[in-house]
Amino acid sequence: MLRMTLRVDGKPDYTLVLPADEKYLDAVKNHLDIDVFADAMLCDIRFKVPYIGELIRDTDCPAVEDYNDFAEALEDIWQQDGALLTYAAVLEAERPDTLRGACELLQDLDNYQRITEDANGYGQQRLQETLGLDDEGHL
Repeated sequence: MLRMTLRVDGKPDYTLVLPADEKYLDAVKNHLDIDVFADAMLCDIRFKVPYIGELIRDTDCPAVEDYNDFAEALEDIWQQDGALLTYAAVLEAERPDTLRGACELLQDLDNYQRITEDANGYGQQRLQETLGLDDEGHL
């Protein structure tokens, strides 16, 4: 779902692909000879869907673990029909200023609905759903 480069002084750059399990993350820390990912500089963070990455403007400099949680949540909706488009629309509307906020929106995605028709058609559809009517307006 996303890829980043980890940079540690005296070591070659390491490309980390997320999501990853704890065992793999521990192996990466061992390889880089660090105790925590905060000891590495995160560079060149790229999302599988670049547009999603452009909508997330984090000013907090999130940890690798935060990116991993986000990548896991994003992977969960990857195969759901229309879910990525809905999530992109939610990001566009809500404009979270942290990765954590973007992850919370992703976890609450069921609370959103992407409108793919005009406002009148959407209103009519919602009214029919609320009243329990079929497409012809019958109970």
